[in-house]
Parts: sequence; structure tokens; C-alpha cells
Amino acid sequence: MPIAKAIRGGVECFQETGIVLKLRLRDEEDNTKICSAILIAPNKALTAGHCFDEFIFSADGELNGKVVPAKNIIYHPEMREVKERVVNDLAIVEFADDLVKELPKFKIGAELEKGDEIYIYGYGADGEMEASAGVLRAGEMTLDLITSDFLFATYNGSNQNVCRGDSGGAAFVWEGGKMVLVGVTSTGSREDCDVGDVSAFVNLNSQSARDFLMDFFW
Repeated sequence: MPIAKAIRGGVECFQETGIVLKLRLRDEEDNTKICSAILIAPNKALTAGHCFDEFIFSADGELNGKVVPAKNIIYHPEMREVKERVVNDLAIVEFADDLVKELPKFKIGAELEKGDEIYIYGYGADGEMEASAGVLRAGEMTLDLITSDFLFATYNGSNQNVCRGDSGGAAFVWEGGKMVLVGVTSTGSREDCDVGDVSAFVNLNSQSARDFLMDFFW
């Protein structure tokens, strides 16, 4: 199964106007895990589909101290596991109430090249310390490879990385002075998220991703 991904070595964020929210997911025994998500409407968020495995019983989203239960999950219809990665690893979470009154405007999808810098955001653990999860952190990575399905970036020890709890979080780029959402954190190649870990983000410029999001965003 894919390795759920916290911004390792990242900087804590305190933006009250942000759109990256914390997802708390519980099983029937009330065990809790954290994922991240991106608000795309006042009551809808984009996240990684693999966060919602067969053991998840309930979920809620938290942003700026407001907690709202999820009422529905809509998976990408072509989501599937291929060679330990989940292709089209996307889901929309619909909440029972709005998390914000007004959503900051932003664009989804951009043409990218190897060497471009991405800005990553998530609520995951800072390294292997699970207790550090639940705080929004930000970091930077450099794209190594771009495919039709994924954006890949390697943790070299001097940059930052995603890790457990960052799944569903955001990868942005700057375009014309504005932030553009280009990826959703999906998985990595090392369970410890250490040096050499190759992190994979769902490529939101793919036609498959754009077709899925069209009903919810554009």
C-alpha cells in the first residue's frame, strides 16, 4: 500500500486565510489518523483518496479552529493502485457546513518543467515523531520528474519533504505573482521519509484530474 505522507523540516504556518485544512479520520474503535486537504469551496475539500481506507468510520475537517464533520466522500472514478502508487489518488470531501465564509481565489493546474520549485503544505509529522503531527507546516522541493499522472521530488536533506499526515496536502507554484495549485500529496518511496525519499504528488494538470475536478471547481 502507499506510504501516507508531514512536512519534514518545514516551517510552521499561522495563516488564517489559508485553504489547507486538517482532516481527522477515525475507525470504529476511535483510533485517529491525520491527513491534509485543500479547500476548493466553502464546504468541499480536495484530498488524497487513499486516506479513506476500508477502516475509516467517520471524519471531520478543521480550519482556523472550526471543526465540521464530513458527510460525503466522492472518489476519482479511475482511482487505482499501480506498482505501489495510487493513480488518480483524489477524493472530494463534502462537509455538513461551510468551513469558511469566503474562499480565496486560486487557479488549479499549470505547465511545469523539471527543476521547478514547488511549495508544499500539510499537517503531517516533522520526521518520525508522530506526536508532531497536526500542525500546518510549509516547505520547498524541486521537481525531478513530471509524468502524466505524478510530479516527483526527492528529499536531499537540505530541502523539506512530505511525510505521514501530509497526504492530501497541497503543492503550489508561483505563476504571474499568484499561487497555483499543481499537486496533491500522495505517497513516497521511504517509510521513514528520510534522505533519498522520492515523494509523489498527483499531477493536477492531467486531463483525468481536470475532468474530475471540473464539476467541483470550475
